[in-house]
Amino acid sequence: MGIRRINWLYFALLLALTGAVPAPAQQPGGRSLKQALDAACADAGIPGCVVLLDYPDGSREAAAWGVSDLERGTPMETGDLLRAGSITKTYMAVLALRLEQEGYFSLDDRAADYVGPDSSYLELALEPEAVTIRQLLGHQSGVPDTLAQLRDAVPWLLDIFDGDGQIRSSLPQLAGDGEPFAPGEGCRYTNTGFIVAGNVMQAAAGRELAVLLYHNVLAPLGLEDTYYAATEKTPPQARGYILTEGEFADVTLFDRAELAGAAGAMLVNADDLADFGRGLFGAAAAGGHPATTAEEGQAPTGLADGWSALLTRQQLDELTSFHEMEGGSEYGLGLFRTTIGGREAWGHSGATVGYRAEMWYFPDTGVIAVALANAGRAPLKRIIEAALNSEGF
Repeated sequence: MGIRRINWLYFALLLALTGAVPAPAQQPGGRSLKQALDAACADAGIPGCVVLLDYPDGSREAAAWGVSDLERGTPMETGDLLRAGSITKTYMAVLALRLEQEGYFSLDDRAADYVGPDSSYLELALEPEAVTIRQLLGHQSGVPDTLAQLRDAVPWLLDIFDGDGQIRSSLPQLAGDGEPFAPGEGCRYTNTGFIVAGNVMQAAAGRELAVLLYHNVLAPLGLEDTYYAATEKTPPQARGYILTEGEFADVTLFDRAELAGAAGAMLVNADDLADFGRGLFGAAAAGGHPATTAEEGQAPTGLADGWSALLTRQQLDELTSFHEMEGGSEYGLGLFRTTIGGREAWGHSGATVGYRAEMWYFPDTGVIAVALANAGRAPLKRIIEAALNSEGF
């Protein structure tokens, strides 16, 4: 399978993009996990992938498959950086809860009190002056998803540029999909709502999101390979690809994290993403919510010495108060509830141009599963299920 070389200089962010590949790289990981990953990724036909399983006893297994750069044949490694996409929303919800605890705002405050009802994107809501921060974090604000029309736009993505890297015609007007609803009167997924939430947090705390994330989430957990790529200078990442006309097109240059912002700008490796999940959900024993082991108002027990959970019991309860979305999904604050392999799972998927990511916590076992791929339509939930089955879950 060839590689379609594309040298366009700029592309508007494409969020939620929901042949033979070089031989898989040999990386650390249990043999059964590695074998399962090899089989699942070969079947999926993706360039490269990393899967990590983190157990509540502090142990973990990781394996990598394929390549991070098709042109150079660079093996994918378990420590490679890839885009987390909309998993960023979980980071933002955690950050909002911690800033609320510090007294910067209440989640039930109106967003307009901090950024004004006529601010960018918030003004698109049916009742912008009534939207609360909590509604933004739970997709209940009525702020339309201005990127919704790009979800299935791969053909358009490949056709709007001429040979000189210039846009042939103006970008289409981006408008939200679905009927508008008043704040709190519906629940529809919207990237734009989280961008507004990020603006609110910056305005309330008077600091950039990258700084707030570092002090409130990354530093407490010792995360050194996690970046808010919208504004931070980042190390090289795995190349990102989409499949078109039977060939993989390198679309890394289209990965405009600054446009994703609070909706999808995080850049991570598998270890750091699993550490974030463990820091969030704690080292719960099989059979229950981590908060059930903690005293009221206290953080759940951490994983090991030097670890601490990010949220109190009350905050975890808020995060995991799931409600039904349009389409039948369930969402809390920056967090989905779904089933993978017949097991309940809490977490988030992420997708940007050329990348796919998954982070899921299984409350019945305490296992955290992470998967990262450099292909926008990689079937990572299926790959996670194969990985869990290989380990007897």
